[in-house]
Amino acid sequence: MDLKSINDEYLQFKKDLETIKKEKDAISKQVSKIKNELIILEATKSNAVLDGDKAKEQQYEAAIKTKKEELDKISKQLVEKKVKLVEVQVKIEERIEQVRNNPELKEHLDEALVKRYSRSIKKVNEEKNEAINKRDNFVRLNDLAEKHPSVKKNLIGMTNAQKEIKALKEELSKLANPPINGLVTYTDPARANDIMTKFLPIANAKYNKNKDLLTKYAKTQRLDIKDQELLELTQALTLNKGHIDIKGTVEKQVRNINKEVKGYNKQLLNLSNAINSIDKTSIQKKQAQAQANNNITPVKTGFFSRLVAKFKNWRNKNEQKSLPQAVPTNQPAPVVNNTAKKKSEFAASMKYDIVKEEFDKMEKDNIKAGKQQRKQAQPDLDRD
Repeated sequence: MDLKSINDEYLQFKKDLETIKKEKDAISKQVSKIKNELIILEATKSNAVLDGDKAKEQQYEAAIKTKKEELDKISKQLVEKKVKLVEVQVKIEERIEQVRNNPELKEHLDEALVKRYSRSIKKVNEEKNEAINKRDNFVRLNDLAEKHPSVKKNLIGMTNAQKEIKALKEELSKLANPPINGLVTYTDPARANDIMTKFLPIANAKYNKNKDLLTKYAKTQRLDIKDQELLELTQALTLNKGHIDIKGTVEKQVRNINKEVKGYNKQLLNLSNAINSIDKTSIQKKQAQAQANNNITPVKTGFFSRLVAKFKNWRNKNEQKSLPQAVPTNQPAPVVNNTAKKKSEFAASMKYDIVKEEFDKMEKDNIKAGKQQRKQAQPDLDRD
């Protein structure tokens, strides 16, 4: 299969298609324009008839006839372009079918899809587990805050610090002039300097001091909460006259995380269904053959057997040397490993646009089908 030639033709046809589409659109605009002009001419002619102006009536009649002839001519061009468009689309589809219907290439693409889906499943599972761990950490932190006043005090300190940091950053942003060549200046340089060198470092130090105390105690309770999780929680917390609603905020965060986990579960089912929709018979056969080859244990011959074989080999070589040299004849072509050649050819197939686009289409179609299958099997996942 000459993928390069097929791809070159495919790209040329796609280029032709875009050109024809532009030409068709331009002609369509001309058709619309002439039709509008005809409407105006017909209306003007009607006015001339009402006025009893025969000269103008005949004048507009002639103009209408000319416009109609022009419309017929350009309408034929539009039909021709539409036919040409279909012809090129058919040629493009024929090239795609050549790629799509090649069993060896399909096997290669299916194998690549299974690997891609598997990587996606691994990534989604990692993200899901991170979300679950974060949710569990928030719940446990809330329990610690309810039982230990020091934890609550640290959270209030961190929340206050975050509030200060946010206000200072907003003020600094308002003081900033539009950057010139990447350089930022401020309308009040002294105040901006105080914010950056004094107030922000103090607020950050306050946050970090409370965070370090909290995480140190949390570890003694076997709670390993991440800095990013604490930052996310304290940014969500609000203070009201020195009081902080940790429980309400955590419950809200948990609800949001549960929605995320639900989304991850949907993704995992979609991907799993997509993998199951692929015919993996040939892939499994290939893996089984590779495994079988790896499991073959070479037969060990005894010393005497090896010695006899070595002697026979030496004798045969000497006998061949003593024979007169034969006249060279047409030698048979060396045996080429077609399987390895095809594997190499199709492994490099993804560099061709037609293969990449078909691969992307297969990936999306499988996911779409997997999503539909999941919706039918587990409709509850799509309900809030």
